[in-house]
Amino acid sequence: MKTIINLPLQGSIAFLLNDTDMRKLGFGVSHNKEHIIALCDSCMASIHNGAYIYVPVINEIVCQSCFEDWQKNGEYYK
Repeated sequence: MKTIINLPLQGSIAFLLNDTDMRKLGFGVSHNKEHIIALCDSCMASIHNGAYIYVPVINEIVCQSCFEDWQKNGEYYK
């Protein structure tokens, strides 16, 4: 099940999704009908470790590296 990640940026959250969540939401591509492979929407790196980070405010699935960059550099706009 999805896990909510509270972020230091005001008013923002992210979700840590697993393979089941990705299938339900229609994200990624099924690989051998067991695992999902997704591409990071920011750097296009392959994400296939079963832990996908979805950031609703930017509507992207991102890798861990891009997620950390976004947390550091993201700005809150009212």
